[in-house]
Amino acid sequence: MDIVGIFIGFLESLANSPLEYAIVLYFYSIATAILLPIPVEVGLFLAPSLGILTKSLIVAAGKATGCIIVFYLGLKVERSIRLWSEHVFFVGWFVKFVEWFVSKTRYWGLYLLMSVPFMPDTITLYLYSVFNKDEIMTPNYFVIVNFLASINRCMIVIFLAEYLGIYVV
Repeated sequence: MDIVGIFIGFLESLANSPLEYAIVLYFYSIATAILLPIPVEVGLFLAPSLGILTKSLIVAAGKATGCIIVFYLGLKVERSIRLWSEHVFFVGWFVKFVEWFVSKTRYWGLYLLMSVPFMPDTITLYLYSVFNKDEIMTPNYFVIVNFLASINRCMIVIFLAEYLGIYVV
């Protein structure tokens, strides 16, 4: 059994305990923002006693907490990556392209990318934090955008599920 299956089984075992489920969902959302390349939307389909809005807020709060950590990690490694990239042509080109992309799209680009359902957050968050040249994005707005995009993402998943006849509990 893979790690996703194990985790889904674990979540299912907590589905009848709203408090425990909420705590695990919150920390899982933090982990998906920082290091887990597994979408968190699975958590919306379990624990009927919590309600959709509550689960969406828990996911958004967890992702917002995780993105704070990623933002500051990105600031710490940015200089090292920039120095390293100067020595390798392709990496240097990639760094310049991503810096350009982040500077042009800023918060709107982050919002749109973070709103895509079932896409791992870690890549997007690290790209926007590491290649935040001249710190054009601030931590406060970075968190707010991530929180709102997470709510949007949950609503998109819920709408699509309902449209396909999958009723989110």
